[in-house]
Amino acid sequence: MENPELDAKVRLAYKTDLDLFLKTSSNTIEKRLVLVFPTINSYHRFKLHELVTEDAEYKDILASFSVGVEPDRRPVICRQQMIAEWALQQATAMPMPVLSATTSTSDSNENNPNSQKKRVISDVKGGGKNKKPDRATYVPKALRNKQATTVEDINAPADTPSVINKSDTPPWHKEIETIVGPFQIVPPLTDYITLQTIGFETAREVALKRVIELGDFPKALKTSDLEALLHSGLGKIDKYYDLRWVDDTHALCIFADEAAAAACLAIKDFQIKFRPFYEACDASRSKAKTFSLDEAADGDGLGGRRNRPDTSTVTAKRMLATALNMPSMKATTEERQALDLKREAKLQAAARSSPKP
Repeated sequence: MENPELDAKVRLAYKTDLDLFLKTSSNTIEKRLVLVFPTINSYHRFKLHELVTEDAEYKDILASFSVGVEPDRRPVICRQQMIAEWALQQATAMPMPVLSATTSTSDSNENNPNSQKKRVISDVKGGGKNKKPDRATYVPKALRNKQATTVEDINAPADTPSVINKSDTPPWHKEIETIVGPFQIVPPLTDYITLQTIGFETAREVALKRVIELGDFPKALKTSDLEALLHSGLGKIDKYYDLRWVDDTHALCIFADEAAAAACLAIKDFQIKFRPFYEACDASRSKAKTFSLDEAADGDGLGGRRNRPDTSTVTAKRMLATALNMPSMKATTEERQALDLKREAKLQAAARSSPKP
């Protein structure tokens, strides 16, 4: 049954995540990003496909399709350029020639030197006496129960343990790869399962979209390591962010806006997993309860969408000039005057905000 109010909220959330994906994927087109939504119901999947194919802002840039089988079916968004490039690559790919021991087609080819050469090569590779056995003569005990990955393992005798697929990769990954080729998944910032179930988002849930969990990394990593990764993955970070530790293997990063948070989810690192807050662990959720994320706040706690504070090189130049005995490195008169004006303005603002006795 249709719910116009819920449909409007879900459509607005779709547009927000699609706009963020457009911005993120345009800045990192070489990463081949795909936006994978959770397992929303078929009606809301249809609404998402309808938005992508009919909205003028997306229909010529984005493509949408669904993968998986119910109840694990989910929609996927990618750039049309990815599908076109992969289809062209598959169409122009030439299969490698395979030499066979029975290549000759007529008796006349036996006198052909090239034909004889091919036959000799194929015999050496495929049917000579020195051919290695199809199965290893000895398998170490530690490897005997490993997953079978070859035809020989699958066709093993009956006393061999059965083949069990222990891969953690979901089966719908292969469907995506068939359509777009190599890819990297980024999740949306919105918790669509909660939105679909409850029908609305609280102000705090909206604010928590700016919080990204960094998890499952080694205990040896320090704050400087995490910050170096953030700066290398995001480039120049103009807007303020705050890094809060949860435990030895988890941390929360609070960004000034959702665009920076979406860009953070596109960072790929083999040691650290980046997750939106609705996928965070229980310890991270408990830690976030202490955050001040009120959207109405203006510079208090983490609620205000703060930019990095203004800085000045006056102090640094003075210290360097003294240490190196180079007076020419000192700040100019204009720089010192500008710093004095900022200090005076800050003191006046503090005096106005302080309560009178």
